[in-house]
Amino acid sequence: MAILEVSDLVFPAFNKAAMEKLPEEYGIEIFYEFGSNSYWNAVLRRMGASKRPLSLHTGRVLPSIWRR
Repeated sequence: MAILEVSDLVFPAFNKAAMEKLPEEYGIEIFYEFGSNSYWNAVLRRMGASKRPLSLHTGRVLPSIWRR
């Protein structure tokens, strides 16, 4: 079964509220280039990131909470 993944690039800047409403069957792709760790921890929790496929792209060191 193919997984549909939605990129946060179509939800610019800090406009992630609409992305949080996507069905949990959808994977999410995050380009982690702005915002603090606490911002992203909160957003990913609201998105149910632990229950869906997740693809993270960053040049930063990720907090341990994101490592699987």
